[in-house]
Amino acid sequence: MKSHFSYQVRGTLYRNNSDSIDFVEVNEVFKHENPIEARELAFNFYQNYIDVFLENLGKTYVNHEETLFWLRDFIKNKKESFQKVGNELLWQIDEDFDKGLFVYLVQDENDKFETLEGETVYNNKIQIHRLDYSPDDLYDDLYINLVKEFEMYEKNNYEIKNYKIDNNKHTIDSIDGNKPILKTPINFK
Repeated sequence: MKSHFSYQVRGTLYRNNSDSIDFVEVNEVFKHENPIEARELAFNFYQNYIDVFLENLGKTYVNHEETLFWLRDFIKNKKESFQKVGNELLWQIDEDFDKGLFVYLVQDENDKFETLEGETVYNNKIQIHRLDYSPDDLYDDLYINLVKEFEMYEKNNYEIKNYKIDNNKHTIDSIDGNKPILKTPINFK
C-alpha cells in the first residue's frame, strides 16, 4: 500500500497595503488519492490568493519575482522594532518574519497535534514554496525540499503529469548534482 501525503497552504498577509494591522489568515489542507492532484489544488488555491491581492493593485500575475515586488506591502510593514536592554540597542527585530504565503508538503498527515485554540499542526512537513519578504533569500532550502518531494514521487511511483523539471546545470552552488524537481512558481534555472 502506498503512503499518501497532502499539501498545506498556510500564511498571514496584511489585508491591505496601509499602515493598519488587519490580517488575512490562510490555512487549508489539500488531500487526494493521487498526490499530484492535491498538489495542483494547493497551488491553484495559492495562486487564487495571489491573483486577488494583485487585482487589488490593478495588476495581473506575470511571475514570482514581479509578484514579490508588487505584494511587498502585504507581507512587510514599514515599521522597525528594536530590542533594547537598558539604554543599549541590541538588535533589530523583524516583526514580519512569519508574514507571507507558504506551500508545504505534509509528509505524514497522521503525525499531528491540535493546539488549545483547535488548530491542527503537522509535525512532518517541508516547505516547497513561499512568498515572503526576504530579499536576500536564495531559496536553497526550497530547492532541497523540492528534490525531496520529487524523490518521494519517484519512490512511490506517483504520477507527475508534466511538472518534472530536469536541471541540466547546477542550479544552486550548494547543491551537488543536477536533480529534477516538480515545477513551482519560482524559476530555479
